[in-house]
Amino acid sequence: MTAAPQTSHPGGPLRAAPPRESTYALYAWHDTKEIGDMPKMKTHSGAKKRFRLTGKGKVMREQAGGRHLLERKSSRYTRRIANDVEVAPADAKKVKKLLGK
Repeated sequence: MTAAPQTSHPGGPLRAAPPRESTYALYAWHDTKEIGDMPKMKTHSGAKKRFRLTGKGKVMREQAGGRHLLERKSSRYTRRIANDVEVAPADAKKVKKLLGK
């Protein structure tokens, strides 16, 4: 029996890539940082402008409709929408993730 021919491509026979130095050793910060610290988590800039966390961890948001066209809205209504409300529990988990909490 003859040996099976080695698979090849137009450049010649396929060979395993030579072993190379770890890319981890190429960075200057490798001795001062832990691998788990990278990459850094960034706060979503749109979320930080729209939501805030209370001391107990609730996510609060402003109510819609209190920015313009206030002359035609009743005083009772504008007072009611001036208060912050808690975000729905289904959305609170997503918002906390965007805020990095």
